[in-house]
Amino acid sequence: MENQTPSPATTPVTPSGSTYIPPPTTSLPPGGPIPPIETAPPKRRSWMMIVGILVVLILLSIGSYMYYLNMQSTPAMKPVETVKTLPTLIPTMPPTESASNASTASTSADWKAYTNTTISFTYPFAWIIDTDTIGLIRLSSDKENNPETLVITIVENNKSLDQIIQELGGVETKEQMILAKNQATKISGKSGVAGMIPYIVIITTKNDKTYTIKLTTNEEEFSDTALETFDQLISTFTFKK
Repeated sequence: MENQTPSPATTPVTPSGSTYIPPPTTSLPPGGPIPPIETAPPKRRSWMMIVGILVVLILLSIGSYMYYLNMQSTPAMKPVETVKTLPTLIPTMPPTESASNASTASTSADWKAYTNTTISFTYPFAWIIDTDTIGLIRLSSDKENNPETLVITIVENNKSLDQIIQELGGVETKEQMILAKNQATKISGKSGVAGMIPYIVIITTKNDKTYTIKLTTNEEEFSDTALETFDQLISTFTFKK
């Protein structure tokens, strides 16, 4: 058997005459190719937890602040107390001039009016008036509506105040007042033989004449109705000129 010498390997030659070098071969490990190593995903869960915690803390802070504001604006509740109501004392005020005039106007709305060349006034509708005597006007109350007999006389003369006071007698009080925008004197007392007839006289002077307005009654004292009627008549008394 002849020894055969192996022939050297022939190197391929490219058409251009250069030597062809084959690419290196990669040897595979046993068991096949190695799988690629997986990289870990970003830590998204940790960030989501942090953000959630921050949101919860913010909401708790806002809720606490709103609760604080609500407590500040709401007044504290006080225990119920039993309060005893005491009567209120209202002071009685004297009637003003306007109120007095309004009351007089409403009360004397159904009165009659009398007027002559010098004076005018109103008087109760049912009263009887007598003007037959010159310088004298006599008013008498009606007996049906007034159990007491009231007489009002209006006298026009030239007597002085002292003369009239002396004729009256039994003077008890004397005061100054205003009658129809004139200064006047109001006198009250009791006259008669036994000094049992009460009277009220108002005396004033106008145009050099003296006017005397007198109220008398057959009773021992004037009733409230008599005084009210007299005051209302006086409040309507005026001078024509």
